[in-house]
Amino acid sequence: MQVTKLNAQAEQLAGLLRQRNLRIVFAESCTGGLVCSSLTRIPDISACLCGSAVVYRIGTKECWLGIPPEDLARYGAVSLQIATQMATRVLEKTPEADLASAITGHLGPHDPPEQDGLLYVAVAQRVDAGQHIDVSVKEHWLPKPPQQEDDSEFALVRISRQQMAATFLLDTVCQYLQE
Repeated sequence: MQVTKLNAQAEQLAGLLRQRNLRIVFAESCTGGLVCSSLTRIPDISACLCGSAVVYRIGTKECWLGIPPEDLARYGAVSLQIATQMATRVLEKTPEADLASAITGHLGPHDPPEQDGLLYVAVAQRVDAGQHIDVSVKEHWLPKPPQQEDDSEFALVRISRQQMAATFLLDTVCQYLQE
């Protein structure tokens, strides 16, 4: 069910990007590249998809995107501030892209319980002939998963939560483009 929704959101975003003649790039953390992967299933998507930086670890966020370690320490990797920087920096590093989206979140099981299911999605777009970048960020909470008895159950829950997170990102970008 969730895969069908993910694929439908990917199709919708591809259509909106084509309509507006825009190109997008992603910075994905908790989704591990699933957003970009869902789009690459669409024929001729290369006209509007630049790619995705999978910055799953804190060190990769620092090295690939240039996010200052002091910001990661101050705000935490799952925060509005870091999501904003992820989207802005991946857009800055991808001159051919018109907009970017980034996702960071806690999908469990070893995250702080009070943050389990917390996501931040940022959308950044070049404005004023590329002179400035406008950023919008949304916070979202995934539903609490059922208690898992073993690693195989956890793996299924994690896959489902990654699909929900990827769908939320695609939906957020579609809403942004429709405003």
